[in-house]
Amino acid sequence: MLRKHWPFMAALGLQLVLLAAVPAKKIHARLTGTPIALMTRPVDPYDALAGYYVTLAYQVERVPPEFRPKGLSRGTSVWLELAPAEPAWRLVAVHGRVPAVADGHAVIKGVWRRSEADLPEASRLYIPEDDRHTVADALRAAGGRGIVDLRVTRQGTPIVVRLRVGGRTFGG
Repeated sequence: MLRKHWPFMAALGLQLVLLAAVPAKKIHARLTGTPIALMTRPVDPYDALAGYYVTLAYQVERVPPEFRPKGLSRGTSVWLELAPAEPAWRLVAVHGRVPAVADGHAVIKGVWRRSEADLPEASRLYIPEDDRHTVADALRAAGGRGIVDLRVTRQGTPIVVRLRVGGRTFGG
């Protein structure tokens, strides 16, 4: 009986492996990544298919001229090297490939956009519909600023854990 159904079982097994591979990088980042915190100015939009989320724009994405790498074209992968600081980590370098990370530092992978970096894998935090007004009110009271806690792997894969705004925590 197994011989008769092995093609079906093989196809099913392959599909399960593919489904598990999709979130594997994110799960790995959440379990083993370095915890970092970044300053953000979020926006509160709605996606009809996914629900409410906060779009996150990070202060470290605005790369000062002294950190801008030469010769990078738009759409090229970059790695932002970050160092601990209060209240959020700070940008110390931008690299065109995965760097050897200094002790206590972390890197986060992004995409080069003209004179700044974009962190598309860390750009959204989904929130329950019931919390959207609470999040919006907290952001308004904090002048639109918050701190995002992330976890990043040694290769720079980020996962957004939570948003902290004015003493309140959302997500995670």
